[in-house]
Amino acid sequence: MSLDSKELSLGKLLVENLSSEHLDLSKYSDTYTNELEKLIDSKIKGKPISAKPVEKVQETQDLVAALKASLQQKTKVKTKG
Repeated sequence: MSLDSKELSLGKLLVENLSSEHLDLSKYSDTYTNELEKLIDSKIKGKPISAKPVEKVQETQDLVAALKASLQQKTKVKTKG
């Protein structure tokens, strides 16, 4: 797969806009492991386990359009806050 210069520059712009020098990992938690441990404990106790419905993600055919939309969303968030 090859990218043309327009796609590459949009991708770089997206990464720059979403990057932060002040990343504080203590603000985040590992919800996957916590939820998995809850499921394991429930299973051990003999409780029934049911799967949560999975959201269907729409596939993007146009990478450039997707990158532009993402950049526009980021701009809207910056102007609000």
